[in-house]
Amino acid sequence: DPAFTWLDMERFLRNSGLLDARSLAASLGGSNDRGRALSPRGRQGLVTEVMAWSGLPLVPRDSHRVLLGEEIRELARRPGHAIGAHTTHHALLPVHPLAMQRREMVACKACLEALLGRPLRSLAYPYGEASRETIAAARQAGFCSALGTCTGLVRPWSDPLALPRVEVEAWPVAELARRLDALFRAG
Repeated sequence: DPAFTWLDMERFLRNSGLLDARSLAASLGGSNDRGRALSPRGRQGLVTEVMAWSGLPLVPRDSHRVLLGEEIRELARRPGHAIGAHTTHHALLPVHPLAMQRREMVACKACLEALLGRPLRSLAYPYGEASRETIAAARQAGFCSALGTCTGLVRPWSDPLALPRVEVEAWPVAELARRLDALFRAG
């Protein structure tokens, strides 16, 4: 089920009491890995194996379902909203062959462009990770801007295909203001 995410897997493992999710993540190559370096087929295989082993149903959270096409079109019509690509399988791009990285970006871009009837110009790298080759592939795919997950400020010399971003959580306004102020003071 494409709506079932790694966050669902972690929640499932923790809530079922069957396995410590950190143990699974560590066995996949690192405490923050959670299978992101696996190919899409490998990731699906892992999910299938764990679900078969557990005997519990595969049920994604309603809050993490895939958007429907009409919902994406509605978001794109809203003032101040822009739709960008994020790849087809959310793979950690730099650890995969360049041809796969290109396919992931181009396929997602083409799908969303067909849905929206207009060019897609921006990309967010899965997990915020991009190598020089990944950035070059994004440029070749026709993206004008792309975001990682590094916190920082955009400067005149910033590469538009390697932009930082500020992740905003459900903080009180005062906390957001404090964090932004600290970022601008440090910058």
